[in-house]
Amino acid sequence: MKFYKLILIGIILLLTTTASAATYYVDNQNPQANDLNPGTDELPWKTIQHAANLMQAGDTVLVQPGTYAERISTKANGAQGNYITFSANGKAIANGFDVMHGYITIRGFEITGNSAGKWGKAINIYPSANNINILDNYIHDLGLYIYGIYFARNGGRPDQAAQNVLIKGNTLKSLNYTMLHMYGANHTVEFNTFDTSNGWDAVRIFGTNNTIRNNKFSHIDDVPGIPEHADILQIYGLEHEDSYDNVFEKNFVMDSNAQIVFVTSWPGVNIGNWIFRNNVYYDVNWEGQMSVTMHWYNNTFYLCSRVNQAHALYFSSRLGTYGSADNSDLKNNVFLMCGRDPSKTIFGWYEA
Repeated sequence: MKFYKLILIGIILLLTTTASAATYYVDNQNPQANDLNPGTDELPWKTIQHAANLMQAGDTVLVQPGTYAERISTKANGAQGNYITFSANGKAIANGFDVMHGYITIRGFEITGNSAGKWGKAINIYPSANNINILDNYIHDLGLYIYGIYFARNGGRPDQAAQNVLIKGNTLKSLNYTMLHMYGANHTVEFNTFDTSNGWDAVRIFGTNNTIRNNKFSHIDDVPGIPEHADILQIYGLEHEDSYDNVFEKNFVMDSNAQIVFVTSWPGVNIGNWIFRNNVYYDVNWEGQMSVTMHWYNNTFYLCSRVNQAHALYFSSRLGTYGSADNSDLKNNVFLMCGRDPSKTIFGWYEA
């Protein structure tokens, strides 16, 4: 009898949780829109932030087409199986999001312009924001020194930033600073498009057990007058952030005047033991340089590293405090028509 009572209580709790989840509407183009409304389709709210202020676990807000000159900050946690969801229901343009709580989904928004200011972020994911979904957003034409997607941190260890973030199906195009700057652990970055970096890096990945797969990178280019060189992937230890045991796989990298990868370390910082596998690099003009242990399996390099007539990949053990690429390995990779300079005995493959 006691067993059946427990089952009944569980069913009641489940139904109560399901019933409490609500769908709200924001539509600043509706003449009836007002934040004093109930937030229904007929009487919608006017601002996304008002929705963020009120939403609880399981709630969804559908944001109707329009330009929303506001930056939205989350105010509550969702829960496992009951995410708080911000979903664009058409072309909804916002200034950006500060994701400060867990179990949040941001889906389908367009973010553009200069409103974030220098060193600002289109989407900023705080250390307290675990279990986040960033899905199908279009981030483009941001101002100078504004990140696309950025992970804030409390320190250089993987456990000092967010955990378990999914970044999927987004397009980041024509930015003017790093497109994705990631810290933390157990993140997945997949099926995104990184296009036109205007002289800056595409991605910088720190932390551990992160997977970057099935993405497309194109037009990641050096630009005259930009003080830094462009990299498809850059990792460095100078600011004491760890980056180890991560995977970069099944990505297509093309038409870029950038380094394939640039990785250095620093004393006391754990950087290395990355796996690069099943990627295709086509017409990427500058060699990849590494001074940490890396593993390259089943990749294809075609027409790469031809501007500087260098090896497609360069493994260094001579960078002193910046690390050593000892114990790296390459297996079953294809190098076709890559950089070639017979006077330097460079024939387009790799150097260790």
